[in-house]
Amino acid sequence: MTNKNISLIIFIFFLSLYTLTMSGYIGNVDGEAMYNLTKNMLIKHDFSIEPGFIREVLGKVGIDGKFYAFYGVAQSLLAIPFYITGKFISEFFPFSTREFVTRLSVVYLNVIITALWVMLIFKFSLLLKFTKKVSLGLCFIFGLATMAWPYTKVFFSESSIGLFLTLALYYLIKYRSSRKKSDLFLSGAALGFTLMFKLVIVLVLPLCLVYLKLNSKNEGIKKLLIPFLIISFPVFCGLIFVGWYNFCRFGNPFETGYPNLFEPRVFFSGIYGFLLSPGKSIFIFSPILISSLFVLKDFYNRYKLEALLFAGIFLIFLFVFSFWSGWDGGVCWGPRYMVPSIPLFVFPLGMFFIKRSLSTKASKVVFTAFLIISVVVQLLPILVRYDIYINKMGWTLATDFSWSKFTIFGHARQITELDLKPFNASIVNLNFHETAFKEQFSRTIDIWYMYLLKFDSHKELALLALLPLISLFISGGLLINKYRKCED
Repeated sequence: MTNKNISLIIFIFFLSLYTLTMSGYIGNVDGEAMYNLTKNMLIKHDFSIEPGFIREVLGKVGIDGKFYAFYGVAQSLLAIPFYITGKFISEFFPFSTREFVTRLSVVYLNVIITALWVMLIFKFSLLLKFTKKVSLGLCFIFGLATMAWPYTKVFFSESSIGLFLTLALYYLIKYRSSRKKSDLFLSGAALGFTLMFKLVIVLVLPLCLVYLKLNSKNEGIKKLLIPFLIISFPVFCGLIFVGWYNFCRFGNPFETGYPNLFEPRVFFSGIYGFLLSPGKSIFIFSPILISSLFVLKDFYNRYKLEALLFAGIFLIFLFVFSFWSGWDGGVCWGPRYMVPSIPLFVFPLGMFFIKRSLSTKASKVVFTAFLIISVVVQLLPILVRYDIYINKMGWTLATDFSWSKFTIFGHARQITELDLKPFNASIVNLNFHETAFKEQFSRTIDIWYMYLLKFDSHKELALLALLPLISLFISGGLLINKYRKCED
């Protein structure tokens, strides 16, 4: 089986899995703003949104008197074909379900994005000269044992940022061996598109240029000028687009709409929060990443420049977002702003297998324990809405630091309160106002077909949709297992 074929099978396998576990609704004000922007770009042909869709602290009035969110436009642009598809398909559904189908289609964007991200982790691992079997293991660890999985259920932009940032790094590192200018251009194009989600991503460009210079020690500045220009040009085009987007909204290419979010006084709180706090630590919400800390030295010895590049990018995410007054990302599952950096910890895990670090029984037990705990932690927000326990405790920054209100344990207790009955006669209409939806389905398993099963008239529809998905999931799993055995 060729690498191209197994990559496609990995994509299909995770696409079917993520489809089987997605929620099908927006579920947060950030997503509502981006969804509304997508809709208005198609209907009103502008970038405005209705003020009622989000709190005014998440946007401001533009130069024309209309209300604009301060989010980047990229996620909404990607969602356009999904919105059009959803509106078309919804016409074949009962009226009460049409809005649900449209929103489900838009949220499906992150399902596809993350399945592509998992596939890219496999290809990236092969690029780093890991064996096919190790590469397969790394993509499964990423896809099942990290926060990448829960973030398929929500319409945040972090998964998209992660995909395109990883793609930029993939082509940058590929250029080291291929020396193809097209790889450099694709790296710059992916990075240029990424900053259309969040402008701070532009800080990654200098690290990429340093990486190019260190990989070309024998070349002078004149010879490096062309590679520098090739990778920088698409990034510059991305900056131009962001400036035009800002000008259309606020009459100033440098005005993003964001208030002054940089607060030096919260810096150390952010550092502690992202690394060690019970409510937002990247290592608590993806425990398998702790294992990577034990092999960072081995990874550095084998991939010195790549290790420095990965470390630099992670520090950019850690330091920049630690300065944000809202570093915790609001009501969300774990450290939302750190999600794009997860692959930077996944790749070093390959050293466990190369260095035979799992050769002893004790090391295997510890690694397996971290892996199982990680998968269980990801299953919690798959089954229960991630925001129920956080809102019940009264969301504040203090909650992120309180072990007595440990999010994961509290969330696990919500599972015991689930209503497992498929049909609820008291529910006659779907209400997609954020608060009403949460109240109406607060005790339902947080998966789209479980919501449809609450309606007696939609049981057949839900079951019919499940059959091909389960078939794809099982078939993909069997083919991947066959591939794994062939590599033994």
